[in-house]
Amino acid sequence: MQYDLVVIGAGPGGLMAARTACRDGIKKVLLLERRKHISKVRRYCSQLIRVGTGGFSSRKIPTDRVIRSIFVTFAIDYKHCLLHLKNLGEEVTVAYQGMLGPYSTETWVSPSGYFFNTEASDEHIYGFQIDKGALLAGLEEECRQSGCTVQSGTACYDMEEHSRGVTLKVGSRNGTETIESERVILADGAFSSLVEKLGFNRERPAGGPRLKFLTYILDRVESPFPPSRYMQLCAPALFPGQINLGVWSNQILPSGHRGTHLY
Repeated sequence: MQYDLVVIGAGPGGLMAARTACRDGIKKVLLLERRKHISKVRRYCSQLIRVGTGGFSSRKIPTDRVIRSIFVTFAIDYKHCLLHLKNLGEEVTVAYQGMLGPYSTETWVSPSGYFFNTEASDEHIYGFQIDKGALLAGLEEECRQSGCTVQSGTACYDMEEHSRGVTLKVGSRNGTETIESERVILADGAFSSLVEKLGFNRERPAGGPRLKFLTYILDRVESPFPPSRYMQLCAPALFPGQINLGVWSNQILPSGHRGTHLY
């Protein structure tokens, strides 16, 4: 099968890339995702979006490349929400219909109970907790409506670049096949093995940082802080960074969890 563009990985980045390509006029776009259900979230990171210049940003530098934060604004009515993302003069709009949990500040808490807030008051919106699964489901539907072919449950395990483009070897429960594409976008995460095959990491220092995250969901935990606080637990003796805590909405909890929760 011959395509103009193949996008590997159906996270927010891959879905946005496929949607943009189709809307910009690229005819035959294929989106590959190894998970069977794109909107089923297994990693609970990236569900806090800071508004304004905080946008999509981090205090950590996950790679040796400079990553610019994206300016984020929300347009909200009773049932719908539009996320406006602006970076380097370009603006993209994403429709979102999941829950929004507003935070007024970020609260840092020590094991002994001392704390401080990053904002001077609770009068403003610091950011929103979103349902990542709902975001992915909405972007997947927009990709299909834009003309993208979405193929979940399919993994790309090898590729080779040549003068005519890229040859990809993919596999699913139905067997393996070879796909030809003029271009490929790799959006399969920070730990992608495919980038090595195309030589994109040759200039990067060996043994670079390999960040991983761990999430605990705790049942029936009482917090001395209101739900509008996004909490950061400072435990340097346990972990070199910080542990994120916050009230987890019942609307986006994994099955089997009920009551008051912290994540």
